[in-house]
Amino acid sequence: MPWYISDWWIAFHWAVMVLFSIVILTYNRADLVGHTIESVFSQRFRDYELIVVDDGSTDDTPAVLAQYSDRAQLVRQENQGIGGARNTGLLRATGDYVIFLDSDDLWFPWTLETLSKVIAMHNGPAIVMGAVDSFHQVDTLKRIPETPLTYQAFADYLACYRKPIWLTPSITAVRTEKIKALGGFMRHRFAHEENDAWMRLSDAPG
Repeated sequence: MPWYISDWWIAFHWAVMVLFSIVILTYNRADLVGHTIESVFSQRFRDYELIVVDDGSTDDTPAVLAQYSDRAQLVRQENQGIGGARNTGLLRATGDYVIFLDSDDLWFPWTLETLSKVIAMHNGPAIVMGAVDSFHQVDTLKRIPETPLTYQAFADYLACYRKPIWLTPSITAVRTEKIKALGGFMRHRFAHEENDAWMRLSDAPG
């Protein structure tokens, strides 16, 4: 009964949990979002799902995203702003951790692998953030070498207040259950709405 086997495989496939849910939100970035998606597919660490939320783009973004329909969950909605778009992706996230990758940012091939190592070493902390490199030309990234892993650990987010820590969404892995319990992100339209979420997570252990 081929139809039965097919249905069983699909049900089993969707029941398997991944470590990372990667949520890319985009709005009118047809020239950039493809590069961001490709940087996800270039990851050496493969235990992830990719969710792309198009927040009502009016340019060629939908056409660009259509090229990835077989490798990512594509969601298109009326424009709700950054907080609303993040929440749409969060509702679909099934991974242990969720990362909100902005559509004008790129990852090195070792990004997810590095985050996964820290998570394993520290028994699943609430938040893990990687370091950031600013760039204006993609070619400059090719000259940045992979270096040995170094890290700092804190009992909770408030414990790091004496350190220059800035939680950038594109490189911050947050336990999905923790941020869902908070109700996600504020929908008010203002810059750096993610800082509100990080502060509400401030007493989450690790």
